Amino acid sequence: MTVSPLASTAASRQDQKLRGWFAQKRVLVTGAAGFIGARLCQRLLGLGAHVLGADLAPRPAVPGRLDLRTVDCSEYLRLRPLIKDCEVVFSLAGRCGHGQSMSDPLGDMKANTGAPLALLEAARRWAPHAHVIFASTRQVYGKAGELPVNESRAVSPVDVNGVHKFAAETHHKLYWEHHGVRTNVLRLTNTYGPGMRLRGEGRMFLGEWFRRLLRAEPIALYGCGTQLRDLNHVDDVVAAFLLAAMQGASFPGEVFNLGAPEALSLKHLADLLARVAGTDLPARHQPFPDDLAKIEIGSYRGDFTKIKTAFGWEPRIELEDGLRQTFEELRENGDTSAGGLRQ
Repeated sequence: MTVSPLASTAASRQDQKLRGWFAQKRVLVTGAAGFIGARLCQRLLGLGAHVLGADLAPRPAVPGRLDLRTVDCSEYLRLRPLIKDCEVVFSLAGRCGHGQSMSDPLGDMKANTGAPLALLEAARRWAPHAHVIFASTRQVYGKAGELPVNESRAVSPVDVNGVHKFAAETHHKLYWEHHGVRTNVLRLTNTYGPGMRLRGEGRMFLGEWFRRLLRAEPIALYGCGTQLRDLNHVDDVVAAFLLAAMQGASFPGEVFNLGAPEALSLKHLADLLARVAGTDLPARHQPFPDDLAKIEIGSYRGDFTKIKTAFGWEPRIELEDGLRQTFEELRENGDTSAGGLRQ
């Protein structure tokens, strides 16, 4: 991917700082076999950290050097041997399927409120000096209205997933204020990149679009396609987690948005992705299914000024470069099976 000399120098300096800070640190990553979790573990190992991963259903895609345990993270007693003596904890275990949260709200509550709370309680009891960084979602804002959206905007989730994620956010704030467990929350927007899920519950709309293009099928675009979305490459998201670990202790209990310099309409994004894939298949407009129409949020773009000011984080990977890299890797390794989606 193309990177400017200035950005390359800044990234190199940042990498040196991270390497010096993470070397020999004991780190726990829950959700370590997931899309972002596996990428984060790989990066941490490269920085010289001692990494322990936990996941309900580990997959072989996780780097071989990782000590990966099969654990239900909602059972906090099972976390004791994992979290003991850890200095940094990345809380990524959970579900991200919005439609699935509506059809299985109790399962979503266990995954997105129960598991993060169990991890906080384990930290309070057995690793009180650990710094816990939680992966939340822009979905807590619901129908955002005026753009861009900063952290002071009132939350108003439109689905069960957003409700449970916000409950978990509130637990993280409470555990800092009442128990002194240092926490930070990152509200992620649409994350894409190599290793992203192309089938099953929890994948983002872009995974379905990639799947269709890999099968030489037109993209299915719900509605008129004017809804705006911002996207972050998984490597930029991983960088945000690393910087939050290195510097977030100075901002305990704080919530930070991720975001992109600009948001694109879904129609524009579909055209861009088709160009990257080298196809002239036009997107096929379809009406929203009833269940998705009820939880559609409209346009969204996150204001990431706060995290840029606090940690110096901003996206470094250009969208078209990132999409091209992702498509090429998925073409070689991707799963092209079918499933539903949410935009």
